[in-house]
Amino acid sequence: MFVVTLPKTATADPASFARKAKEAGADLVEVRADLTSDIQPFISPLPMIVSPRGTGIRLVTLLRPAYVDLQLGEEMSVSPGMKIIRSFHDFEKTPELLNLLPLMEKMRATKADIIKIATKINAYADLHTLDLLRDGLPTSQGRCILGMGLKAHLSRLLSPLKNTLTYTYLNEGEQSAAGQVPLSLHQLTSHCRTPKIFGLLGGNAAAQSLSPLIQNTLFSLNGIDAIYSLFLTDDLDDAFDELVAREVAGFSVTSPFKQSVLRKLEQVDCKHHRLRRRALCRLRAGCAGHDGRLSISQGSRVSCHSWLGWGRPFRHPSRPDERDKRHSYICQKRSSKDNCCRKIRSAAVRSFRTSIIPARYSYFNLIRRHISTAPDVQGKSSCHRSAVRGWDEISTGCF
Repeated sequence: MFVVTLPKTATADPASFARKAKEAGADLVEVRADLTSDIQPFISPLPMIVSPRGTGIRLVTLLRPAYVDLQLGEEMSVSPGMKIIRSFHDFEKTPELLNLLPLMEKMRATKADIIKIATKINAYADLHTLDLLRDGLPTSQGRCILGMGLKAHLSRLLSPLKNTLTYTYLNEGEQSAAGQVPLSLHQLTSHCRTPKIFGLLGGNAAAQSLSPLIQNTLFSLNGIDAIYSLFLTDDLDDAFDELVAREVAGFSVTSPFKQSVLRKLEQVDCKHHRLRRRALCRLRAGCAGHDGRLSISQGSRVSCHSWLGWGRPFRHPSRPDERDKRHSYICQKRSSKDNCCRKIRSAAVRSFRTSIIPARYSYFNLIRRHISTAPDVQGKSSCHRSAVRGWDEISTGCF
């Protein structure tokens, strides 16, 4: 179930926000006392979660929610029929598994309907810790175990497949926790069941990349059981080795690792010199090569290709029966930038059922999602970032 937290900006008209959340596909709306303590009673079209955050029972009595989120150690007598979420947050780190297991058992002993554990992801090994913790719960136990922070993007994106509750948001600036991804991006991965994992490997500046929007749009359009995430890090060795161990199927690599990643590879495409001036390269689990591309024989792990695409050709958005000869709509050749923009636009419009506006700035294309609250080209852009990028910046920067 998707949970959208009521932001401070919606305090004056919470009912309107709840209606918009329902229309967008949310299942629950959360009211947090530390964000909107002065809220008045309202009629919500969605069931509510109230998180008192140590402020007492006033909001619970006032709003009569379906769920009450109580922190570990916080006690409250609630009305019959209200379900309990027992939560624990660590905003500094992910504790060791040996410390989390007793904590989880203590939370289960409270007979909570849902156990919620959220920790800061400082290293990608922390994702494995949370997976092991989740695996220790019986299937009958409601759970919400997820990461926070820039390195938690994968944890958040996979949450609908692993958790009872997934916390998300509608518009930029309404995030209630670090690392959340927008509901519109979750909807692009709603077809996934056992997805292959791909992502952009780069520095923290890549947090503003359009890649998750574009690649997940194409995966959704073509019914490919795969997701595209962000892998942000300052330490290439730690991140790369851990993510490969987690069987991430492929990466795009951007600054500052475009050069240093080459030493991590077992095999490099014969055209690898092009990677030195491009933001993207393809790292893929070894398989039989084709079309003249080099790959690794059986038993090998990683190879590097100077091409995009994750397995098979995509359908052309306007001609579903016609196969594109390339392996992706996202073209690296600068001369094909106009055609690329048209294909991105067609694919995204078909998936989002909304507008993608390619605008002009000098002779470069600007790609943005049209948001009804900011229709001008210089306004808010895609569903998960602000700003507009020129094609030169997209093809050579954080894309």
